Amino acid sequence: MFGTSKRWAVVALVGLSFGCGDAAPTQDDRIEGFAEYWADGAELCAHYAKCMTQQESDCLEAWPTEKETAAAVKQEGLDSQELATCEKAARSLDRCTLESDCDSTDTCQANLKNYESRCGGVNAALENYLNEHRAAPFSGPFEGTYEGSESGTFSGVLKKDGALELTVDSPSLGTSNGTGKVKFRGDTTFTIEGEGDNGSLSLEFTGTLSGAGSEFSGSGTWNASTGGDGTWTLVAP
Repeated sequence: MFGTSKRWAVVALVGLSFGCGDAAPTQDDRIEGFAEYWADGAELCAHYAKCMTQQESDCLEAWPTEKETAAAVKQEGLDSQELATCEKAARSLDRCTLESDCDSTDTCQANLKNYESRCGGVNAALENYLNEHRAAPFSGPFEGTYEGSESGTFSGVLKKDGALELTVDSPSLGTSNGTGKVKFRGDTTFTIEGEGDNGSLSLEFTGTLSGAGSEFSGSGTWNASTGGDGTWTLVAP
C-alpha cells in the first residue's frame, strides 16, 4: 500500500463509458494513472513518523517512484483489471490506517488481508524490479565478526549505491580488503581475496541485511575456496 492522494485514476478509467468519438484509455494510460497513485507516499510516511514506526525521510526515500512503479508493472505484464482491483484494496487500507490511532494495531486487519490478497502481484513486481535496479534503503559504516573453520573480524562501509567495501582481519589472510554488493531487499554477497599460507585464497560471504537510514544489521554464511565455512554477523555501530 503506497500513498493516499490522486488515487482513483485507474479505477475511474476502467469504469468509464465512452461516447462516440471518445478515445478509450490505452494500457499505458491505465499504468500511468496507477503509478501516479502508487508513488504518492507522503501522507502515509507522515503517519508512520507520527506513530514513531519509521522516520519520514527514510520512508520517502524507500518509497517507489512513479517511474519505477510503471516500469515494474510493465515488466511483469500486469493487466488493468489487476491494477484496478489492487488500487481499490490499497485505498481502503490507506484510509483505515490514516484514520486509526497509533496504538490501534488490530483495527485494519481485515483491510490488510484484503490488500495482501489483491496486491500480491503488484508487490512482487515492485520487489523484483527494485531489487535489480535500486540499492538498499540504508548505508553507512559497519563492523562484524565471522566464525566457523576460522574466526575473524571485519569492518567497512556500505555506500548509498549499494557498493560494499571492507577490511578483514583473518587468520588465513591477515589484513585484507574486500568488496561486495547489497541489493534493495538486502541480499548481499561480498568477497575477500588474498594470499594464504598455501597460495591464493578467497572468502565469500552471503546473507541478508535489513534496516533503514544509517541503522542496519545482517547475518549469513561464509565459505573459503579451500573448503572452510561458517557464519557471520554485522551491525552498524
